[in-house]
Amino acid sequence: AQGQLEWGTALRIMSLPPACPDMPAYKPLCDAAAALLQEELGDLEVVCTDSETKWPKLLQLPYTGLLQLLLNKQTRVARENTVVYVIARWAVAQQPQPSLQQMQQLCDTIHILHCTPLYTAMVLPAWPLLAQCFTPQELALANMLATSAVAMAGLRRVAVAAGLAAD
Repeated sequence: AQGQLEWGTALRIMSLPPACPDMPAYKPLCDAAAALLQEELGDLEVVCTDSETKWPKLLQLPYTGLLQLLLNKQTRVARENTVVYVIARWAVAQQPQPSLQQMQQLCDTIHILHCTPLYTAMVLPAWPLLAQCFTPQELALANMLATSAVAMAGLRRVAVAAGLAAD
């Protein structure tokens, strides 16, 4: 049961081979570990501000645990920039470093069009473990689209304030 599962046990379960969650004997344990993961780390904004408890737990996650957390639709985040930050900081903390394939799978969870222009232009390219997952063209396009979205929102506010558009 989820209430009886300890964090260290959940980490070991998340480290099992990828086929285990589909095996009937392991499914209840994997489900309990997934529930505990979501309960403990399901709000990434809270995780990033809790440097005493939650942040160290996130850094302990095996690759499969972080991927599971990022793929879960219940995981909450205020800005996609937080997802970029979490992946980058997690990757730097891992020994050995994650493989390129693992980084690409983690980066596939980033909704890059929801990142701010600053993140797509300056921050993301500055982290080599993340930058390797995107082509320069993808980063340029994401930055252009993020900048356009900011500009459009500003124009909309001006139009509403001037009475030229409905709120």
